[in-house]
Amino acid sequence: MKSNELLEKIYEASGKLKEEPIPPGFRHADQWAKAWGMHRTNALRACRIGVRTGLLECRKIRRATGSRTALVSFFKPVK
Repeated sequence: MKSNELLEKIYEASGKLKEEPIPPGFRHADQWAKAWGMHRTNALRACRIGVRTGLLECRKIRRATGSRTALVSFFKPVK
């Protein structure tokens, strides 16, 4: 067994490579940017301000990003 195969099996066993489902109502900054008609950077800044002011909720969800799995921020309006 090659070392890369072994590492993949270790990660699979620990659940690190598995994507988590996105809960209903949560959107990525790219989706908010499209809805608001602005660039992703400005939308992400607005989302972070929304979290600080209590208008948005943020959750870090494990998603595949290219060749790796990372925690990605998703935002949802607070009711």
